[in-house]
Amino acid sequence: MIAVGLKITAVAWVGILTVFAMTYLTQQLGMPRSVILSAITLAGLIEVLVMPLAGWPSDVIGRRTIYLAGTGFGILLAFPIFWLFETRDVTIVTRAIVVGICLCQGVVFALHASFMPELFGTDARYSGVSLGFQLGAAIGGGLTPVVAAAIVARTGATWAVSLILVALGVLTIVAVLSTRETAARPMRA
Repeated sequence: MIAVGLKITAVAWVGILTVFAMTYLTQQLGMPRSVILSAITLAGLIEVLVMPLAGWPSDVIGRRTIYLAGTGFGILLAFPIFWLFETRDVTIVTRAIVVGICLCQGVVFALHASFMPELFGTDARYSGVSLGFQLGAAIGGGLTPVVAAAIVARTGATWAVSLILVALGVLTIVAVLSTRETAARPMRA
């Protein structure tokens, strides 16, 4: 369950900022599809640089600290991201998508490969990581965009989507706080 909690928020953010945002920004707000695709592509390119920059301090100051920072930033951005989208300004929307993907997803995702395996002994490491990763991805990445689309289609408002992102962020914080710091420690046998 801790591994699911570690995964759920990062994948929810990427689902919201790619799958849901494409529909919301083009159909609800009337923005060109090419703008959103370009923003997502730019975010992916920048994220390639952000991820090692997040991994390095996790080795120095700790995985929990960086994980909490990325998740906390996601909680803080949950409402403003939609306010920024509603400007319909190409530059603002592009920057919002880039910042959201890079900091709410990329920073946390960068730590999965080291943090999650360190939670399990060798007798359950592969199964534990895989099960946590896949369940977290299915719930956060599979369900969140669908639920968000249903909420916005029914209400026309995004505040409930923001609340979902906050709630998932809180679950991830609880998961992180349920772990021990694993940086600079040998992996359990």
